[in-house]
Amino acid sequence: MARVRRKTSSAATALAGFAITMLVLPLAIGWWSGPPRSAALEAKWDAFASRADEFDVVFIGTSHVERHIDPRVVDRTLFELGSELRSYNFGLPKMSMLEGAELIERISRLRPRRLKLVVLEPTLYLYDADNWSTDRAMAEHDWQGTMLAARLTWASETRRQSTVWGKLKCITPHVLSFVCRSFGLRSADRLLDDANCETPQSAFFQAGRCDPLPPLDAAAGFRPLPVNDHAADASGWRERFARFMEFEPDWSGVSLSDVELAYFDCLLERIRQIGAEPVLLLGPKVKRDSHTAAVYTSHRQHCIDAALIDHLRGHSDTDLYQLPYWHDFDHLNADGAALFSRQLAVELARLLDLPCAFVTEADFPQPQTCRIIPER
Repeated sequence: MARVRRKTSSAATALAGFAITMLVLPLAIGWWSGPPRSAALEAKWDAFASRADEFDVVFIGTSHVERHIDPRVVDRTLFELGSELRSYNFGLPKMSMLEGAELIERISRLRPRRLKLVVLEPTLYLYDADNWSTDRAMAEHDWQGTMLAARLTWASETRRQSTVWGKLKCITPHVLSFVCRSFGLRSADRLLDDANCETPQSAFFQAGRCDPLPPLDAAAGFRPLPVNDHAADASGWRERFARFMEFEPDWSGVSLSDVELAYFDCLLERIRQIGAEPVLLLGPKVKRDSHTAAVYTSHRQHCIDAALIDHLRGHSDTDLYQLPYWHDFDHLNADGAALFSRQLAVELARLLDLPCAFVTEADFPQPQTCRIIPER
């Protein structure tokens, strides 16, 4: 009996030792190698930080910012309007609210000397079930970031009247990112896909496993999408585009929740502490979505204290919503980006109180809120 107890005790000790090793070793490896880093975000940040004092305007948002706003066109248009300003595009595909907050916090610590405007797309992502195990997701999911994401997700899904199960399902990717980060569990799948996505001829690209990766202009942070051959439409997006254009969307909706409004209030206050002025941008969109409608409704009800530039369909120049300017159902191509960037520059000029008498109101509608930026 004593021998059995000794063997049982030894087995239990060995099992406990194995379990502790499996728990501690990943933590030690993660600590030794440092926290995960988002290669995409860091590349843009490095290009900006080395010349931060040269920029007057920065754009923050998803691929609708990265691929729709050409800072070179913006700068050239502003120069034509009588001001020599420089801008930088911080857009990233599926930028999360955590990444947006991280960028604003970094900018506030750096305090660029000439920064006047921070143009923020307020429709950043929360729920992403596909990429929770990537370094980019884990980079933002420390304990504080995970708790913020969970609160925002719960509030957003409550606004959308999701069930408890639906809310928990949307929170799960954030928890999984936090667990992977905590135990040093990293996935190389996404890195492998990115490495093989550089050309449309790649098998990864043709299989639809990744987004096209046009060349990045490091000096401006802009990644344009090519003009497609209209004869080729494998996905049928042009038919969907034409179908949606037959009716005008109603962009009104339920306002943002108190938790979401508090998040934006915090970001706007942080931007003002830098000495810059925040501007919210609702860029070109063909189809209505609930979060965009919530932001638009909240701003109309004066819940968000920032200028709003509105280019939603039905609210802006109809020329922008012509098929030749679109790469797919959600994104403008390079020609559309050039047109939109020029329109955006004129609206920014109004916010900066620059002369723009040669531009007609019919071509460039007045933004809903106009805030004059004082000289610093």
